[in-house]
Amino acid sequence: MKLLRCSLLAALFALSGFAAHAAAPAGEKAQAVRLLSAIAHNDFASFVAEGDAQFRQMPRDQFAQNGAQLAPRLNGGYEIAFLGELKKEGFHVTLWKLTFADGKDDALFVLSVQGGRVGGFNIE
Repeated sequence: MKLLRCSLLAALFALSGFAAHAAAPAGEKAQAVRLLSAIAHNDFASFVAEGDAQFRQMPRDQFAQNGAQLAPRLNGGYEIAFLGELKKEGFHVTLWKLTFADGKDDALFVLSVQGGRVGGFNIE
């Protein structure tokens, strides 16, 4: 019975169009890559350039502190893979998997965009 439920759920996901949304939105993938590049190169101005008014108010020291931990891993090489998307509080939120060349833990990268402007960015 459990196998039947799992098969039924898989079929429902496929029929619901879930599979049709497996490709990353091109514009947001480009934004994600630019943000990661800005972190890797300690480029605060580039990091906040595509942000909305609130995002651009990020303290420079917060960026530097987070970047200091992440930049070495990014500079060592990484791959980014689209995981999915959702709507949240008026934002289009995309989820990404960061796999680092160092072979250590992967990271979850969350990007929130509204009207083409970055409103949120988080790496866990």
